[in-house]
Amino acid sequence: MVEKEDKLIDAMFSGIVGVMIVGSIANMFRPASGYNLVAGYNDNVVYGGKTLPVEEAIADIIPYITPNAAFWVNREEIWYAYVPHAPEESNLFTLFHNDVCFVEMAQAYAWQWIM
Repeated sequence: MVEKEDKLIDAMFSGIVGVMIVGSIANMFRPASGYNLVAGYNDNVVYGGKTLPVEEAIADIIPYITPNAAFWVNREEIWYAYVPHAPEESNLFTLFHNDVCFVEMAQAYAWQWIM
């Protein structure tokens, strides 16, 4: 009887571990829905949201960007900036999916992208 119980426990454990592994692998391929920005400089943040006007794409983080700092994107070795406190000085108008972003934050913020 003990042998049957041991086999049952082994089978249950193997099944649980299998489900955990499959779930972990599935999560590896699930696209990110946001990024945890830290206080200070955040570089090489790959934007995973949908293509939007920059004001709309970053609206929720604007209050947390360091005052007088810009939100930067580098495309094909050309720098583009959106300047929240002076939008007329900006040359970044659209944020594209997979843009690589650089921003200095006054405080940490969990940026949730519009998917």
